[in-house]
Amino acid sequence: MATRERTAGEYDCEPATTRRLESIPPGATVRHVDQLSPAELEAFLARLDGDGSADDPLEAGSVVVFTDNVRLE
Repeated sequence: MATRERTAGEYDCEPATTRRLESIPPGATVRHVDQLSPAELEAFLARLDGDGSADDPLEAGSVVVFTDNVRLE
């Protein structure tokens, strides 16, 4: 799954960014994707699509744990 980090120059306001981590920083708030509210899940998926908003309900600095979806055929 590809992620894209945008810069402030692409927005009129500070953007919401998403990036893949190799390890979780000490003290970080960690939530599994299944623990997100419907609004938080929608904002998270929008961030992954590169459509993040600075005013979404996700807490800056938190870590969301998830896996890729796999279809068994």
